[in-house]
Amino acid sequence: MVAGKVTSGNMKGDTFGRGGFNIQSKDGTSIKGELQFHNGSSNFHAHDLTALAVSEDLTSAWFAGVGVDGQSFVAYVKDDGKSGKDDIFRLWINGVAQNGDGALTGGNVQIH
Repeated sequence: MVAGKVTSGNMKGDTFGRGGFNIQSKDGTSIKGELQFHNGSSNFHAHDLTALAVSEDLTSAWFAGVGVDGQSFVAYVKDDGKSGKDDIFRLWINGVAQNGDGALTGGNVQIH
């Protein structure tokens, strides 16, 4: 785990619904934040975060944890610039991909 902050709000995509997240580790040891993802009638919410990895160039990150319903998740994000154009959010819940290629049509992933 490394220190870092990964955020996005008002995410939308052609292959999934909407969502947002705010994940951070100030000391590289403990993680706090949350993830919300809505796809049709399916809603996923997590506060229990177990891992965070941020690339050295601050363009991609992975984070993982357990949802409030007890299901485990892993997320991958890519920040391709300040506008949000070409950003990616991929989510797996219990090992099952939830949102196709993860390309965003709205929102903005930021890695700090």
